Formats: sequence, structure tokens, C-alpha cells
Amino acid sequence: MKQTFPIIGMHCASCKALIEDVVSDLEGVTSVGVNYATEKMTVEFDEKKVDIATLRKTVASAGSYELVDTTAGKTVLASPPEAHKIESEKYQGHEMNMGHDYGMTLDEDMRATRYKTLKSTVFWLGIGSIPFVFIMFWMSIGLSLGWMMPEKIFGSIFLFHLIQFLVATPILFIGGSVIFQSAISAFKVKASNMDTLIALGTGMAWIYSTIVTFFPNTFAGVSGGTEVYFEAAVFIIFFIMLGRLLEMRAKGQASAAIKALLHLQAKEATVIRNKKEI
Repeated sequence: MKQTFPIIGMHCASCKALIEDVVSDLEGVTSVGVNYATEKMTVEFDEKKVDIATLRKTVASAGSYELVDTTAGKTVLASPPEAHKIESEKYQGHEMNMGHDYGMTLDEDMRATRYKTLKSTVFWLGIGSIPFVFIMFWMSIGLSLGWMMPEKIFGSIFLFHLIQFLVATPILFIGGSVIFQSAISAFKVKASNMDTLIALGTGMAWIYSTIVTFFPNTFAGVSGGTEVYFEAAVFIIFFIMLGRLLEMRAKGQASAAIKALLHLQAKEATVIRNKKEI
């Protein structure tokens, strides 16, 4: 049996390769190909050995990816009564929020839900990053302008570092949780993706800065050993998530434009042969 499924959550070429690797390892799968541009996976498998639920679980095990089963009979809402009937129904654990777009496919609806969630996350990440913008300018140009240094304002450098720790920690591990979860999932299947690099970089910056905050003498003999880098980790997470939001928005707009063009095509045509209408 050969089927094509939408895949939600891919954001780099390594995601494509990772999904292909984990799915191809399933017994009963003869071939699998993932198209990153269209966000779809075409897989040929033996129905007696592999079912769609297994494929969905395997794809999810590789990271923050979702396989959408468009064969469930609820792909398109054909009429307002049908939309009203299943508006509050949950599909695969996701609340359906169809609004008034009764021609929206299931994977499009799930992408729209993800976009709203990501938009909210990026907003709060941006708010949380604002203090670190001031700290960055404060530390970079404050000394030359004669500004009072933080240890004098806060009474001690420990309190200054502690405040950064308290602000940065939820930003990394709540706002950026999807990145760390994806990296851990990839690690479990002995693979890596772009999230692995991001998690390692920001995670090490956070660990180092946390050690300096609570055990300041640990790296005292190293040049710059008493500096913390919470702001670097915060900015990386914020800009990565912002980039994904813009990418998702661009893809959605392109998809909507193509869909609108398809609706403009003529539904009827007149054929003329030998100067006669057929």
C-alpha cells in the first residue's frame, strides 16, 4: 500500500532525513520519501505489519513532528452544519478550531493552530528578552558613559546574576521547550537535528552561567570566568522561534495564494472544432 501524509513540524533538511530514517527502520515499510518543500511523506508499506497509528507514533518519536491522517474522513468540512457538529471535537489530541473556513483541510487547521501557539510564544519571549537588551547596552557602553555598574545598584554582583538566572530560565525551558524536547527525542533514536545544536549551545551557556552565578570562584582563574551569558541563550532562543514563526507565516501565505489561483480556473470550457461548438 502506498500513501501520502502531511507532516507538520519540519523546519530544516535534517528533519526530513531524520523522519525518513526512523520510518524506514519499521518492519513492513518498503520505501519512504519526505518532501520538505511540500511537507509531505510518501510511504509504501505492508498493511498487515504496519498501520497508520504506528507510522504516526514513529514520526512523533523523532521530534516535534506530527503525521496527519487525512484518510479519517474528516479532511474537509463541506458544510456549516457539519462544521458545527465537530467544531469542538478533538482529533488526535488537538482541538479543532475551524472558524468559518469550511474548506480548510485538517492539516491546514492543525498548522493554523500551531501558528497561533507559536505566535503567542514568540510574543512572550520578546517581552522576556527586553531586560536583556537593556543589560547588553548597559554593560557595553555604560562604563564609557560613566553609568553606575550593576554591582553597585544591586548591592552585589550575585544578586545581579541571580535576577538574570530567574528571568532566563523560564524563557529557555518553557518558551523554548519545543527545541529541547525535539533534541531529546532525536537523541533517543540516536540521531540529531538542528534543534540538537541549538539545545547544546543554549544549554551549555545556561549551565556555565548558572555555575558562575552560584559558585563564582569556579572559573575565577580564567579570563572572563566571572561573566554570565544568560542573554546570549535568551536571544538565540528568541530569534530561532521568531524565524520559525516568519517561515510558517510565509508558507501559509504561499499556500493560500496557490489555493486562490486554483479557484480562479475555469470550471467549464467550450470546445470548437471545425468552426462548430461541441
